[in-house]
Amino acid sequence: MQKFFSTIYLALTLLFITNNIMADEAMQRTQHMQELQKLMQQMQAKMKENPNMSKAERKALVQQMIDKSDIGRNTLKRQKEQMPKMLQILKSNRACLEKAQTKTQLKTCEEKSKILAKELGMKANFDDEKEHKDFVWNEKEKKMTLERMDKGIRELEKVLPCIQKAQTLSDVKKCR
Repeated sequence: MQKFFSTIYLALTLLFITNNIMADEAMQRTQHMQELQKLMQQMQAKMKENPNMSKAERKALVQQMIDKSDIGRNTLKRQKEQMPKMLQILKSNRACLEKAQTKTQLKTCEEKSKILAKELGMKANFDDEKEHKDFVWNEKEKKMTLERMDKGIRELEKVLPCIQKAQTLSDVKKCR
């Protein structure tokens, strides 16, 4: 049963890494997948060498191997590059939304954020038009949205210096 949970933990960890790999070309994606497969094989081999490892030891091993891998280093690099950009987009969007009185103005803010994200070299993952169909933009919704954004901005500003100093993904986890 314990091996089952460790396998699930390993799979979830690898899924997290895979989701963070944002390669633009198929060749890069293939290379990342090969690196991921190699990393997974290395982790499985280490766990087979010591089948009596505790759950905590397995978790530490997985994190250590991720930290030392190209995947871990590349993910850390992307986070360090993208987090300040995300903060910039969030602040810009918040300023725009504060002025938005109508649903049309709300959509304009979203478009501006998409443009800024593109200018900053980021892929913008904004909601589809379908999701906005029944959305009501009123003072109550605006206030709640701005409060959530303010909280997100404060949290990001708080952890950003720590993330920038981080040497590994394990260090980033400590920033939260």
